[in-house]
Amino acid sequence: MKRQLDQTTSTLLMLDIDRFKQVNDNYGHLVGDNVLKQVVKIAQQQLRESDLLGRFEGEEFLILLPDTEEQEAEILADQLRTTIRETKLENVPAVTVSIGLSQHQASLANLERWIEITDGALYLAKAKGRDRVQIA
Repeated sequence: MKRQLDQTTSTLLMLDIDRFKQVNDNYGHLVGDNVLKQVVKIAQQQLRESDLLGRFEGEEFLILLPDTEEQEAEILADQLRTTIRETKLENVPAVTVSIGLSQHQASLANLERWIEITDGALYLAKAKGRDRVQIA
């Protein structure tokens, strides 16, 4: 049975690797690619089986948390952020991520608008100093 998104309590995360261009510039694109893979591996280990993770563009990822209230999503996002920061990655110094999140609202016209709102929260997280979770 196909579920309509606006009939569930779902939250969307947009995760961005902070200062990723510097990783590529300082260590090379092969190391940058390895960082992307390591961040994905950490995320997959932290996320629940029901969660969906996908690369959005560049060093940005979207994570759909079905049946997840905003408060629970914030806790999960902060645990993910902290785990990434505290994990020693191969060939690079510590990596941090910024995460924007927004809970789905029935009033949202479409997925693109939901992504736009979540992206706005991510932008605010970066503007406030990076390595943080920001709710839309």
